[in-house]
Amino acid sequence: MLKSKILAAAIALLIAGSCFADEGIYGGFGGVIGMGLFSDSSKLNDKLSAAGYTKISDYSFGIGGGGGGIFKNVYVGGWGVGFPSQKVDNGRNVLSYSSGMGFFDVGLLVFSTENFCLIPKIGFGGYGKTIQVSASAITNVSFDNILQNPANTTSITFGNIAFEASILSMFKLGMANFGLSAGYIFSPKPSWTVSSVNETSVLGQPETSEHSFYLSLGVYFGSFANGLKQSIKELDSGDNESK
Repeated sequence: MLKSKILAAAIALLIAGSCFADEGIYGGFGGVIGMGLFSDSSKLNDKLSAAGYTKISDYSFGIGGGGGGIFKNVYVGGWGVGFPSQKVDNGRNVLSYSSGMGFFDVGLLVFSTENFCLIPKIGFGGYGKTIQVSASAITNVSFDNILQNPANTTSITFGNIAFEASILSMFKLGMANFGLSAGYIFSPKPSWTVSSVNETSVLGQPETSEHSFYLSLGVYFGSFANGLKQSIKELDSGDNESK
């Protein structure tokens, strides 16, 4: 049901954009993104606290990239961000928690000036997390020992489909465009598995929030034009008159 609603909304955006006149916005851009993500980790932290670990933060900060194109006011693009691992310990073991995500987006340019545009957008993609627990007593371990005794470190992971809704504001300053995005991400509750050949399920698995919120700032390079088709017609007319 949720997937059909997302698909219906995306189709509605594309139809709405196609109704704009030829004087719509055209162009493309790409660049680097810095993102701050909030996701409630209280239930996971309850498990960690019960095992003597310090808590992980609800806030993550990561770097990624993205870009897109605008044709007749319809935006199509994508982005991805990885978040460095957070490390906590309980005096005996060290736990590392990391995550990453990537999305394909469609949107509609609803307002623009010479140096500013506003694009509401929706998207679907993937959201993954990894928890790795290692014995803190491990120091210099040989590769041969790791091959013979891999139980010193255990990793559990999940990868799940996710949906996002956001607003992108683009500001043009000189040769660069700066994009500020605020968004919401929904990722259904996943099933954690042990990172192994047989993908063993984890019993009593950690519970993570289905809801996340983010704020990102991107530096993009690209170009945009108003009424691209009209401009081409005017250039053609000028060439014909000169002949």
